[in-house]
Amino acid sequence: SRAAIEFAVRRLRGRFGVLVTERCAPGEGAAAGWLKLDRPDGIDRVCVRPMSTAQLHSLISERLGRKLTRPSVLRIAETSGGN
Repeated sequence: SRAAIEFAVRRLRGRFGVLVTERCAPGEGAAAGWLKLDRPDGIDRVCVRPMSTAQLHSLISERLGRKLTRPSVLRIAETSGGN
C-alpha cells in the first residue's frame, strides 16, 4: 500500500530503484505524485494510457497466437478498462 511504500522509500540509502504503479481517474494528472525522494530529479514518471480496443485485440492475438471474437475483446476491454 501507499503507506508501506512511503515508509520503505524514506529509509532507503544509496542508489536504488522503485517501480510503482497507480491507477488514476482520467484527466487526473500525474500518478504517484505522493511519492517524494530526496532528489526530485531522480524520479521518472510515465503516464500510460489505456489501450484502445484495436490495440488490445492486436496484443491478445499476438500473445495467444489466435484471434478472439470482437465481442470477447470488447468484454475484455470493458472489464480491464483498457489495461
